[in-house]
Amino acid sequence: MTDVSPALKAKISAWRRQHAALQSPEYRLTLKSRRENLQSFNHGKRKEGQERFFTADEVEGLLSYLSRQNSRGVMASDIEQKNLLPLDL
Repeated sequence: MTDVSPALKAKISAWRRQHAALQSPEYRLTLKSRRENLQSFNHGKRKEGQERFFTADEVEGLLSYLSRQNSRGVMASDIEQKNLLPLDL
């Protein structure tokens, strides 16, 4: 984890602990808007209606993107397997 901010290092560490506890092979990412002018969305939902799920490594790779979305007012409210699981990024 070189060239990574302390904030992102903390998020990566928290994600790794969370994944270690869950051990799910795939995760769904749902981003919820905290602002009226931005839409909530499922990150893996395709226009064709198919849904893409993410491995733990892929979620980790998206943490910087999810942090940027959070600063815009769209937070990763759910990273879920079979149960709803809130994750504040």
